[in-house]
Amino acid sequence: MIRNPWQLIDKYKILQAKEETEKSYHETDSRKKRMAMALNDQIKEKESLIKKSKDEYQRFVTAQEEAIKKWEEEKQLLRFKEKQKADELKKVRQQQIQERSQLKQVHDAIRKEQESKEIMDIQHALMEEEENKYNSKVQERANWENIM
Repeated sequence: MIRNPWQLIDKYKILQAKEETEKSYHETDSRKKRMAMALNDQIKEKESLIKKSKDEYQRFVTAQEEAIKKWEEEKQLLRFKEKQKADELKKVRQQQIQERSQLKQVHDAIRKEQESKEIMDIQHALMEEEENKYNSKVQERANWENIM
């Protein structure tokens, strides 16, 4: 095989260099793999934090939307109740106006009836007075005729 000691030393150095290169390659490869795993872990952690942040933001947005919806429903209910109350007050007021109008009509009818009765009483009294005057003139004429 190799007879020359220098060749043997060269061959040994070549083998040693080859082993060191392979060892260095394996260490570099191992370091790259560890770094890739660390970076993957960091990316996963960052993605997890981003997802958690998005989830929290979505919960916040949902809570705000629910609060706004509840507020709008309460506001609508309050408007409905206020409208009901206003309608009820309007109805009561209209009823009061109608009752007053009917009462006025009744009072006007009673007053007209009383005035008509008074007019009829006065006309009757005037007719009686006229009749009395007429009778008294007839009586006076009869008295004068008897005297004459």
